[in-house]
Amino acid sequence: MSQLVDPFWLCLLAASAGWSSFFSLFQRPHVRGWRNLGLLAGFLLGIAMLVALPWRQALATWAVAAVSGGALYIVYELVAYVRMPAKAPDARPRLGHLVHAFFVWPVMLPEAVEYLLAELGVLKPAPEAPAGT
Repeated sequence: MSQLVDPFWLCLLAASAGWSSFFSLFQRPHVRGWRNLGLLAGFLLGIAMLVALPWRQALATWAVAAVSGGALYIVYELVAYVRMPAKAPDARPRLGHLVHAFFVWPVMLPEAVEYLLAELGVLKPAPEAPAGT
């Protein structure tokens, strides 16, 4: 019996997420825009997996990436909530991100990395845009 999760395709998905996450760390628009190629690649790889792999294997491989992305987003929300001085009830981490991640994890994972690093003080917050722009 073959493996349910294909390691080759999972590495390709991780490479696209890594590309997006790396370029999400930059604030300059011309550099930051390169992350969009990784986002697009993540979705295109998902479609390619449906063609190249048996549907169960493609679904399981996509699900591993989705659960990873959703879990990282929940970790970011948990860290932000713990560090929050006034705990608002609607700011608590939501497990629903695991469901959303199944459809949009290529976008969620780089955001979670960026937001988590900003929350921990590793990244500087983006400068405020001038009013009217």
